[in-house]
Amino acid sequence: MYLSEADIVQGYEDGTFRPNNNVTRAEFCKFVLNACFLMNFEAYDEEYEPFVDVDPEDWYYDYICFLHYFDLIDGVSGDTFRPNDPIKRQDMAVILYRFYLSQGPMYVNVLLSF
Repeated sequence: MYLSEADIVQGYEDGTFRPNNNVTRAEFCKFVLNACFLMNFEAYDEEYEPFVDVDPEDWYYDYICFLHYFDLIDGVSGDTFRPNDPIKRQDMAVILYRFYLSQGPMYVNVLLSF
């Protein structure tokens, strides 16, 4: 199964996927939640704004706020997330580890099976 068929990745608005681009911090947040089919945005305060560079109008706002609300991600500094920066491998590992601890191995196994 391809990631696009599973709705884990949808590509860019122009219909391209750009596989040679770096994955951004925001994109990885979306991958994690989509891969584990966890997108219940009713679970956190909708006025939650932990980062000055993540605006409610941004496509990634819900993904980042959801993960931050449940202590699965941190910013790069106190109130900055830098959503469009490339994500580092160690940051991906930390997010997956925290997700594993919070949700159990079932969801991480789903994510890693792709």
